[in-house]
Amino acid sequence: MKSEDNGRKIVISNNENLTDVGFLSRWLDENEIKQIYVYGAGIVSYYFSNWLLRESNTQILGYIVSDKNNTLFSDYFGIPVESIDDISPREEYGVVVATMPNLHNEIKATLIEKGFSKCLFCSEKLYREIRGEFPSSDAEILRLEQIIFSNQKKLYNETIKISANVNYIKSIVDRMYCPYTGYDFDQKMYLNDYLFWIEDKEQSEEELKKLIHNLDDSSREEVLRALSRMRTLSKGKIIDYSEEEINELKRVDNEFIKKVYRIRDNHFYYGSFTVEGGKAEQPCFYNEHGISEIIDKEKAFSSDAIDAGGFIGDSALVLSQYTKGIIHSFEADDDNIEVMKRNLMANNLADKVIPVNLALGNTVGEIKLYSGMLGSNSNSIESNGNLVCDDIFKVVQATTIDRYVKDNGLLISLIKTDVEGAEFDLLRGAINTIKTQKPTLLISIYHSLNDFLRIKPWIEELNLGYKFKIFRPVMKGSFLAETILICEANDYE
Repeated sequence: MKSEDNGRKIVISNNENLTDVGFLSRWLDENEIKQIYVYGAGIVSYYFSNWLLRESNTQILGYIVSDKNNTLFSDYFGIPVESIDDISPREEYGVVVATMPNLHNEIKATLIEKGFSKCLFCSEKLYREIRGEFPSSDAEILRLEQIIFSNQKKLYNETIKISANVNYIKSIVDRMYCPYTGYDFDQKMYLNDYLFWIEDKEQSEEELKKLIHNLDDSSREEVLRALSRMRTLSKGKIIDYSEEEINELKRVDNEFIKKVYRIRDNHFYYGSFTVEGGKAEQPCFYNEHGISEIIDKEKAFSSDAIDAGGFIGDSALVLSQYTKGIIHSFEADDDNIEVMKRNLMANNLADKVIPVNLALGNTVGEIKLYSGMLGSNSNSIESNGNLVCDDIFKVVQATTIDRYVKDNGLLISLIKTDVEGAEFDLLRGAINTIKTQKPTLLISIYHSLNDFLRIKPWIEELNLGYKFKIFRPVMKGSFLAETILICEANDYE
């Protein structure tokens, strides 16, 4: 029996409705239906779908419900359950209602209201056949659905709570390991220079081209990532760190930070080292100033080493594990040099490391040593306005690497520099040593954008056959701090 409702043909539930697969095939052909939706997402529709998939090749697009929040499942057989409000009636598909018969009239009214014209209701006959092992009464089916639904809702609510707790905990953990709690360091160190540099499109593109020339893929990526993050910072946006970087911070926490033991103020133990007068710096003790990235370590550590910016001897302690010769550790600050001597004695390295109480630059004689804003580890002979107090300084003695090497008749296989932005002066004062001995260079290039952009091209233009790598330890607080330029004469090829 069929009825017309506002011009739309609706098949009313009675014994003429869907009874077997043959009936379904004829209905599909007569109405030119290629695909169907199944109305219902309960026990009846579940068993109906089993029957349909077993007996027919009819494609089910999805399952329709009036309220998606009141469903037992989010999908059947990998096919989604959707709200009727989200489905638009179309000529090429129909709707088969697979629910308990006492709901058919209510569902029919809903389908008419929503504009569905090609609808078929599961007959009482088929309903009882596919019911199979169902309980014998409709009331029992309804009771079981209510029990299952109630338990499912409880489980769903508990899952939502657990998920929310997991997401909350994850957000806390991610914030703990996020390299930023703010951008003060990067803003102060680089932002103004970056904005000025990027304004000159022609010059900035030319300098970038020179910087990335002959770099390996990882170094090139470090450069481009850093400049991209400067741009992001200039727009006041949050800088996203990669999953790999977050995982590296977690490794640092587990493998380094948790293994630093401080039993007195200003004194810590890490591995075999005992150190007073400073903090256990990750770039020094964990990343070892990029030593792991050196290709020819045998050559780099075959002779004496220059440690420029020795501070309290921390970098000399690390270098002592590798260097076959003597380490000449330069520190201009009198107080720091005394702490360095004590640390060398405490670690039995007095015969391996020579503390040199001189600044290194491009001149010999008296120069100003400016007080660092971050403490005595950031003192500098460079008055660059970033991390030093221009009006607070003391006069110290300085020399050049070339003069020191010549006066002492040294053979140098490695120069490590971290002199708070005075790297260019130091390199100019070491030009003869670099040209004649071609030592491996570990140069800090993060104290200014000028250093980051121009030190590598400057060395490359000397045409000494150096190969270059840029290494940046992943750290909290900055995306560029502690970046190192590694230069190796390519004798290893």
